[in-house]
Amino acid sequence: MFGYRYDNLKRKLEPMNKKFKTLKDDLESNHRPLTENGTIELCQQIILDNKRIFEENLRIIQQNHKILDQNKKALDFIDQIIIKGKPNEKIN
Repeated sequence: MFGYRYDNLKRKLEPMNKKFKTLKDDLESNHRPLTENGTIELCQQIILDNKRIFEENLRIIQQNHKILDQNKKALDFIDQIIIKGKPNEKIN
């Protein structure tokens, strides 16, 4: 499950990496000098891409917190069975 998310995130980062490489190449070679507007537009697009990636990361982190809470409840449930021989409450 985490491998899929990593691959998905990596795929989303590839276009941004290409944009950075293009910008770097433009600045180093001066074959296609960047205009001020072109640079600003590229930066704005990179910022929007980063915002989307951060939002997705936040959603993944929130899902992970839910999973961790469920795992903690399951471990508490198991501990109750081991220590007391029966659970105090049902697990959801």
